Amino acid sequence: MERMRGRLTRLGKRVRLDPGFLLVFLLTVPAVLPLLQPGYPATHDGLHHLYRLYDLDWAMRGGIFYPRWLPNLGFGYGYPVLNYYAPLTYYVAELFHTLGAGYIASIELTIALGFFLSGMAMYLYAKEFLGRWPAVVAAVAYIYALSSG
Repeated sequence: MERMRGRLTRLGKRVRLDPGFLLVFLLTVPAVLPLLQPGYPATHDGLHHLYRLYDLDWAMRGGIFYPRWLPNLGFGYGYPVLNYYAPLTYYVAELFHTLGAGYIASIELTIALGFFLSGMAMYLYAKEFLGRWPAVVAAVAYIYALSSG
């Protein structure tokens, strides 16, 4: 019985929320707020991603779950986007779309999720080398460098 309590105590210490982790999460929120504004974010390739998401959704609704050729791109001739471009972000956006978000909202949610996950990953990575509070600074600097470009 005593051995079991020791394991549960150790487990409880591992599950405890890291305050730096929470701080990075909260400081990422202002970087994501511009995505809440109406309209589509102005980027140099944003509309390409919107069209690719639409075509992926079109193919998946037709029963093709990994389309190598997106037939509505390239002026209707098709384009082999997923032969050379990593499709994970489109599948994440497709998940949001399947759950009920529109195409634009799905892309914005995917971008926001990417911000949060990359900030958390940077924090965990930097914490190994720098400690908690310098890792918070590194993660927040990383997030705002991403959001400015």
